[in-house]
Amino acid sequence: MMNFFDKEEILESYIRSERYEAAQEATQEVIQSVTKKNVIPLIKHGRLSVDEIPTYFPELTADDIEDIKKEVQSI
Repeated sequence: MMNFFDKEEILESYIRSERYEAAQEATQEVIQSVTKKNVIPLIKHGRLSVDEIPTYFPELTADDIEDIKKEVQSI
């Protein structure tokens, strides 16, 4: 026999899902921020080129890499 969820159960499930998604997004933002901060000194000291960033740090987006390029050029 089929079980039907009442509105309260559906709402609770939705809220849990939204909280989980928000936590995942926040975690990803922190990872990207920390990674960007770690990549810049590697480039400054010649241990990593800007072209190697996507290979070794796939969690960084194209926008992140552009930000890193700008920051490195300003140094």
